[in-house]
Amino acid sequence: IASSAERPGELRFTIKELGDFTGRIGSVEVGDRVFLHGPAGGFTAPAGVPEVVFIAGGIGVTPAMSLIRTAIDRGSERPIRLIYCSKTMEKATFRSELDGAEASGAVRVTYVPETPPDGWDGESGYLDGEKLARLVGEKAFERSYFMVCGPTPMMDAVEDTLLGLGVERGRIRSERFDII
Repeated sequence: IASSAERPGELRFTIKELGDFTGRIGSVEVGDRVFLHGPAGGFTAPAGVPEVVFIAGGIGVTPAMSLIRTAIDRGSERPIRLIYCSKTMEKATFRSELDGAEASGAVRVTYVPETPPDGWDGESGYLDGEKLARLVGEKAFERSYFMVCGPTPMMDAVEDTLLGLGVERGRIRSERFDII
């Protein structure tokens, strides 16, 4: 679900065509009946945290987008950061909307493409501990609330890195799409 909580009449989904049903989502036509299950998670930041840092990989940006849209609609002044890892910049979902949100000052976005475009001068490749520390900044590790969603290997590595950098477990929230 990628909708803002402040727009109950508008329901937005972001779906990767992968899996039993979603692999055929492109063939669903207006008027077809489908069964929706979820949301199954509880991916929210507690009130009172001074800054939220989203670390997203691929389609894992979807729940972050929902929370970013909600914060914008509520006029929240809490700083929001998004570190968004994708295979390429072309595969960065919501890029245009995120660029607009950044231009308005609502969120600070850092793209980390695995394969950067020609002339790219930002971070690229896999998000390792050194890169994450550089992007987030030392003070953020002491005060921020971290929200992580993406491919399982990326999430495992980010969680381990955050813990290794001294972030308390209670300030790390993960949303996993795999159903075990």
